[in-house]
Amino acid sequence: MKTTVAHTVQTPTYDTSTTTAYTDVLSPTSNVVSTATFSYPWPTETRFVKPTTTLNTDVHTSMHKEETTEDVGNRRVITFGGRGSQLGQFAHLNGVAVSSGNEIFVADRYNCRVQVFNMKGVYVHNFLTTVPRKAGSTMFPYDISIDGNDNLWVVGKVPFGSSYAVQYNRDGRALAMFRVQSGTTSLAIDVQSNHILGKYDMASCVINIFHPKGLLVRTLNIPDVMSCGHSLVVNREGNVVTTTKHNMVHVYSQTGHLLFGGHGNGNGRVTYPQDICTDISGHILVADRGSWGVKGWVSMFTSRGNFVRHVVTGLRMVGPIAVGLEGQLVVTDERDNTVTIYTTY
Repeated sequence: MKTTVAHTVQTPTYDTSTTTAYTDVLSPTSNVVSTATFSYPWPTETRFVKPTTTLNTDVHTSMHKEETTEDVGNRRVITFGGRGSQLGQFAHLNGVAVSSGNEIFVADRYNCRVQVFNMKGVYVHNFLTTVPRKAGSTMFPYDISIDGNDNLWVVGKVPFGSSYAVQYNRDGRALAMFRVQSGTTSLAIDVQSNHILGKYDMASCVINIFHPKGLLVRTLNIPDVMSCGHSLVVNREGNVVTTTKHNMVHVYSQTGHLLFGGHGNGNGRVTYPQDICTDISGHILVADRGSWGVKGWVSMFTSRGNFVRHVVTGLRMVGPIAVGLEGQLVVTDERDNTVTIYTTY
């Protein structure tokens, strides 16, 4: 019997009580076969969600999509997505990555899935973030990255369970997995060594470096226990670039030595960094939410942290970002749950 997995999740309000989500396994006629219930500490109001279809099914998305052309550089801007659970929509954007084939992979925490789009913003397919060899284990994806073989790595947490790093191929088939420290919410890949870096922030800020088979290579303990931010990336030189809770960007060697970092200055001052990525030229791009009353932007810095320019401005609630090999910039909006493609930057 072919089944369809539907998620009934709950969206934020300001009630601080622990909330509940449901995963229903449906038959093709939408009769409920079984129901699993779990809770997670996120204040919510009830929202009923339509089923997520299985792979290899002829489907149509209900996503919003628009395309404009900017005067500067004549670059095209494509925006798609919106809040929801139907194909092409997102409940909570938590990570974005671009493959060498210009596929955009978007991790959606509360829909427990990764959706794939092309560089025209067209939906391609999706897969649930399941944990192999763990029957019925679907995890909330916290971050996503791509290794040197164009396979995906997703870090997430199983409800009431452990945290895992799971490797998938681009079709969504799970290839490998290993457990990571509870509280690991950031993931990066060193494409030179294919080592997986996971960052967690509990009593202290720690970056664990793993072999793809899950063996711990080394641990970096960041000296300032309050310095750990969410974002993490490895540049082409193998150095670790990370945001901090002091609203700074720091660059470390893989032995934990601080190479440089800070708030920046002038037009390049970092105000409220949300995510970082690097491009093939070694530039560091920082998604900055801006200050009170000022919209956000994405800034470009050299590999040594020198400000180059703002590449996008006027953003509302900028979230995870990524770049394509052909010079595209992908920017997410965490309030509208949309993804925007800038054909150049």
